[in-house]
Formats: sequence, C-alpha cells, structure tokens
Amino acid sequence: MRRALGVLLILVGSLLLYWAYDGAQALRAGISYAELGWSPESLWQYAVTGVVAWIFGGLILWRMWRS
Repeated sequence: MRRALGVLLILVGSLLLYWAYDGAQALRAGISYAELGWSPESLWQYAVTGVVAWIFGGLILWRMWRS
C-alpha cells in the first residue's frame, strides 16, 4: 500500500510540474494570463506542490527500499 502511495505521489508531482512548466512556456510565448485562465500564483503553486509530492513520494519509496 505504501509503495502505491509513493508511486502515486511521484506521478501526481510529475503532472503538476509539467503543468507549471507548460504554463510558464505559454506565457513566454506571448499568451496572456487571461487567455490561459491561470495566475502567476497558480503556476508557483503547481511547481511547489509538485516538488513536495516528489520529495514525499521519493522518501516513501526510499524508506521501503531501505528496510
């Protein structure tokens, strides 16, 4: 069960990081925040939440592998 949770956290973290990266690239290409429906804060929230999910998922898998 814990292994599945660790993998799920890493997958969700990857999706959030991808959405943050994709949104940042769209903004650099000249698309406005209004067209995207996103705010700069939401891009940062996606990125930070993605990193946190990666860290916790990695820690869960590392602890399972170690024991």
